[in-house]
Amino acid sequence: MTATLALVRAVHIASLMIVFGSESLAALVQRSPAPRDVALPDAILRTCATTALVTAMFWFAVGVAAIAGDWAAVSSKSMIAAVATATLFGRVMLARLALLALLVGAVLLRMPLFLRIVVAGAALAAIALTSHAAAAGDPAFLLARAANDAIHLLAAGFWVGGLAMLTPLAIRHRGTPVPLIGPLQVFSRWGIPAVAVLVLAGSFNGYLVLFGRRGAWSPLYLALLSTKIVLAALMVSLALANRFGLLPALQRGERDAEETFLISAVAELAIGVTIVAIVGLLGLLPPQMG
Repeated sequence: MTATLALVRAVHIASLMIVFGSESLAALVQRSPAPRDVALPDAILRTCATTALVTAMFWFAVGVAAIAGDWAAVSSKSMIAAVATATLFGRVMLARLALLALLVGAVLLRMPLFLRIVVAGAALAAIALTSHAAAAGDPAFLLARAANDAIHLLAAGFWVGGLAMLTPLAIRHRGTPVPLIGPLQVFSRWGIPAVAVLVLAGSFNGYLVLFGRRGAWSPLYLALLSTKIVLAALMVSLALANRFGLLPALQRGERDAEETFLISAVAELAIGVTIVAIVGLLGLLPPQMG
């Protein structure tokens, strides 16, 4: 069940990141000096929003079963109500389910872009309230620690979602890179600060999780966390190479730059998805043994 829930969590987080990041980048491109109408296809956005809602429902059901110690509790209205109102996990999930239902409606009805960004961002950021980082240390500072983790999630969401939008755009305009330059410039301009925030907030999260509690560190948790850090460093390296190498080459019209960017974007997106998969498992593992 742990592996299944880890996969569900990863799919849930990735789906929300794609909606939040792609819609945020689309809004920034529309407000740029050379605006373009770029966005993920509606079918992908609808699929991601719906997937986020369905996986959140499953996540909540597993949480109810875990708290009650019995899968039969999932069919008990009184137990569901008790978990939803008497536990932090339940209250947060109840609020997130409401936000996700609103997001599905907003995407299906093509409501204003700003509304979709805010709702997706709120649903993504709220995950931090029940994270390891938020729970590490004095309960009086839970909200402060959760806020740092929320910033980390939003920065990651912008990056992963932006790549999810740019990659099909690069595929669609192979051989004609000019339409790609404007969105890529916007992504690079905002992406570098996002990466800086991602690294700083993530480093602080790691410190909180590892040093905010007493006890010997779990070898499995450390191994996964180390893998995540290595992959994140590789992703940052590719981002910097794109910003200061490939983007100027695209602007100069160099023949190989477009193909190289496409390969780099796919690699970054694959690394980002792998990191999200690791995060899905890390959230279920105890950082300390015993």
